[in-house]
Amino acid sequence: MIAQNSSSPQASSRSDARLVDGCIVLDHKILEHPRKITGTRLPQIMGANGWKTPAQAWCNMVGLDGAKTENTKYALAGKIIEPLVIEHLRTNYFMSDIVTGDQYGGDSYDFFGDHYALGGRFDAIRTDGNGNATAVIEIKTTGDTSKWTAPDGRFAPPLDYMLQASLYAYLLNVDRVIIACVVLRPDQYPIPAGDSYDCTPTQNITLTQDNTILYQYSLKIDFPQFESYYIPKAKEWWDRHIKTLTSPPLDAIRDAYLISRIATTKVDGESFAEALAIADEARHNVDTVKAKIKGEEKRANEAEKRLKEELRSSMPPDAIAVTAKSEHYTYTLKRGEREEVDIERLRRDYPEIVNNYLIVSEKLTLTKTLNE
Repeated sequence: MIAQNSSSPQASSRSDARLVDGCIVLDHKILEHPRKITGTRLPQIMGANGWKTPAQAWCNMVGLDGAKTENTKYALAGKIIEPLVIEHLRTNYFMSDIVTGDQYGGDSYDFFGDHYALGGRFDAIRTDGNGNATAVIEIKTTGDTSKWTAPDGRFAPPLDYMLQASLYAYLLNVDRVIIACVVLRPDQYPIPAGDSYDCTPTQNITLTQDNTILYQYSLKIDFPQFESYYIPKAKEWWDRHIKTLTSPPLDAIRDAYLISRIATTKVDGESFAEALAIADEARHNVDTVKAKIKGEEKRANEAEKRLKEELRSSMPPDAIAVTAKSEHYTYTLKRGEREEVDIERLRRDYPEIVNNYLIVSEKLTLTKTLNE
């Protein structure tokens, strides 16, 4: 099977959108009915997604798309794996009561038309004899099981996937959630073939209990903060940002393309022109010198990396430091301890604590590009 690698163009600057205090403000609605907070968008607006920021999710919801989307090998693998997992669950786990998303709602993107802000479509559900939902099933793939490992070593989904599955359980008023994760080797993903993908390696996968892991949990017992914290926060986010046509604060780094397309202002004046000229000349001189020594810098970095390993291997167990002296430098490797907080687990188990101690401050970043 060959799949096309399609993408949508990035948004250009618009006259009906402007930057105000670090947020995008629309002068009028672009979509008559904004897109809802779905299972995919919920972790995005909560800042729990590594790919999209809350501002990027907002842009998608109001119709001001700016992010480039494409048919990646990961997205394709997920589409191919989904029906294989459904058949695997029916055959090997005796889940003959599974109803797929297509069977439930066809090609609709929203199975919950009665809710003003929350919606989306699930992968599948389990049902009782009357056809009522008893559990939500979400299907995922991964090539990195470290992201699915809790601090105590147990298999556990990342927070963004739990938020996604839990939203559909909440909307269906069911307590049981099943997340099926298929672990793929690098050679089992679709292979790029020009502008397309060869999906044969993924289609030929045989699912087993070793490569397909099930994680089941109770929404009320194992994730009670979802309904008490995340649902109110999601509704509040909708009222604050969708109803007012005002985005969440933009991230200067991750939302840089949005900022550049919404508002780019030219600055002039004698003082500014003088500073600009000095910066231009000095920076150009610095970059010219750096280009000449780039090779030497790479050699030095590689040598110092080897030196660090040599010093570490020669350090006695009870020593706190070890040194080596060369003609021009003295290198010292010190032993210390570093403590880290598992922020994702803390955000999942005690989101209100993270929110109470979260400090947001202004960050100004100056970037430069070389003129051609």
